[in-house]
Amino acid sequence: MLRQRQLWVAAALVLGTAARVHGIGYSLNTDEIFSVRASSSSLSYLVEAVIADRIHPPLYLLLLHFWMQGVGTSEVAIRLLSVAASVGFLFFVSGVAFRIAQGWAALFVVLFCALSGALVYYTQEARPYPFVALFGAMSIWSLLNTQKVASGWRHHVLYGVACAGLMYSQYMGALFLLAQFGVVLLAPFQYKRRLLLCGFLGALSVLPWLAFVAAKTSLTPTAIQGNLAWIDRPTWLNAWQLVVPVFGWMPVARATLLLTALLLLTLAPLLVQHRRVEWSTGRLIAAGALFPPAVAFLVSAYGPVSVWALRQLIPSVLMIVCLLGLGLTLHRPVLRAGLGGTLLAWAVVFGLPAWARHNVDWPTKDIARVLTEMCPGCTVIVPDLPAAVNVAFYSHQPVRPFERQWTVAQLPNLPYSLPGYRDQDQELAQDESGQLLVLCGTAVCKALHALRSRYHPVAHREIAWGIEPWQRRVVWLLGRRAPHE
Repeated sequence: MLRQRQLWVAAALVLGTAARVHGIGYSLNTDEIFSVRASSSSLSYLVEAVIADRIHPPLYLLLLHFWMQGVGTSEVAIRLLSVAASVGFLFFVSGVAFRIAQGWAALFVVLFCALSGALVYYTQEARPYPFVALFGAMSIWSLLNTQKVASGWRHHVLYGVACAGLMYSQYMGALFLLAQFGVVLLAPFQYKRRLLLCGFLGALSVLPWLAFVAAKTSLTPTAIQGNLAWIDRPTWLNAWQLVVPVFGWMPVARATLLLTALLLLTLAPLLVQHRRVEWSTGRLIAAGALFPPAVAFLVSAYGPVSVWALRQLIPSVLMIVCLLGLGLTLHRPVLRAGLGGTLLAWAVVFGLPAWARHNVDWPTKDIARVLTEMCPGCTVIVPDLPAAVNVAFYSHQPVRPFERQWTVAQLPNLPYSLPGYRDQDQELAQDESGQLLVLCGTAVCKALHALRSRYHPVAHREIAWGIEPWQRRVVWLLGRRAPHE
């Protein structure tokens, strides 16, 4: 039985690793470009970048700095660090799954975390999220092992290390750890004081860094609001959107209601048969699944800044999957297999393709190649500032945003993505080359319409990617109109 379990876990790890390795050579997105820019220079530059960024701790960028020096700076080399962390994440997930559930229910947790499109995407990304997932899973694994293994200080110290790693990877990890500390304090955990001591010391180890950052820049909600400008405030109607993207969208009417019914049916035994669940374990999983999202939602909906984003709550997503595993354990075997198989198939069939990198991010390398082919010396006009970050990273041509979706004042970290960027408010008609390249969507091209009085289209190329109709761009080559035109 143990050998069979090991084979299943090994297969899940192989599948999860293969899913994360697939597509790692794809173009970097805007956030990943920031990571590379911040980590590819000196350590002092890296510290300046983290201070300007405000909302992310330094651990990932520091690891990436040394990783690139040894492995390289290609897209594959950069993302391999994240893939390595995500393999560790899946290893600890497997340990957690078979501690809280058995058989198919435990395997469901491992396979879901291995093949969920959203988890694959974020734990493949050249950002801190793979390490957030890793340390979140490690903290739960360490806590559960202290209940069953009399190993002295070993698992307690490992728990402290996981807490420190989580806090140095993501400040919002504090919500996840607070949920754990509360459960440890109230539930009959063995060596409770030792656990809390190690956990507190690990979590509080981030305070010297925060004091250093606070001495260099403001950390008030007003100051960091610009760094979080990309996150919209949630409403009670879209609160459920934290869970739905993890499974993926079925392209049929009322699919969300169907998914909700399946999830409620899976979790129902936890309410009516809760006595069959180990009380301390059930509290730990439920607190990690519910407390961080609840606090994040209330702060985002009614507080000064919004932090309501799936990537910010990955440890809680893991706990939600573990709750589903607990629920499946209490079902009869036939229903357990049917519900677990349906939810897993939903995530693989609908979620995994939708979250594939080539369906989410711009093919910026291909776009840059087209721009160079059409007019190597032309200035390139793109829709907004984030697009300018992407194209400027891969293209050697001058790049300007036509509209500023976010201004430089709102995003203090942009100088690290666009070195030497200057606020250029002069008229586009002052371009001296007589030609422009305009990159825009097929449906809306405001720049093209605005420039028609001074430029006329000479040629165009269409670039399409992804599964959505709006994921198409047209590159227009414009020539300056003669005075008599």
